[in-house]
Amino acid sequence: DLNGKQANDTAVRFDAVSFSYSQSSSRILNNISCTIDTGEFVVITGKPGSGKTTFCRCINGIIPHALEGELSGKVTSCGLNTAKVQVQILAQKVGFVMDDSDVQIVGRTVFEDVAFGLRNVLVGLDEIHQRVPRILKMMDLHGFEGRLSHTLSGGEKQRLAMAGILVMNPQVLVLDEALSELDPIGRSKVYTLLRDL
Repeated sequence: DLNGKQANDTAVRFDAVSFSYSQSSSRILNNISCTIDTGEFVVITGKPGSGKTTFCRCINGIIPHALEGELSGKVTSCGLNTAKVQVQILAQKVGFVMDDSDVQIVGRTVFEDVAFGLRNVLVGLDEIHQRVPRILKMMDLHGFEGRLSHTLSGGEKQRLAMAGILVMNPQVLVLDEALSELDPIGRSKVYTLLRDL
């Protein structure tokens, strides 16, 4: 019981979390405590350099596993202590879409890219061929299956990166300025999708 709530109602929890990157004398996060419940839609705002991306990287375990620095406190995502669980395991529960979609696109074609995560966790081909088209349709990329990923526009790449995460059915979805390349109509469609999710 966490303040009257069941543990499974909590998607993300920060307990007195502080973090400073290596080679930095100042803390980016300073004694952050918060709880994000399952089903909540939370927006974090602030000036550039205020720690928004660092906060997001703590949720999926990139901090402390992939980026060096000094972390104190405890971050729990989907009931798992992010400091004690491999990023590969967390990635199946926490979807993370970055602002630079090119960094997340790894497949030669649109279909290959969206199927990449599913193949990594050994999802069967029948299931892949059901899930990928459904997600592409949801992201307005239906009919793009055979398109070369590098030929997409910035907004299309952004939607492709999001499709590659959503196809994994994450319990928590983190968007780090992931809508920055979308035009107003595309952004509106994604907001509607997020409300539906």
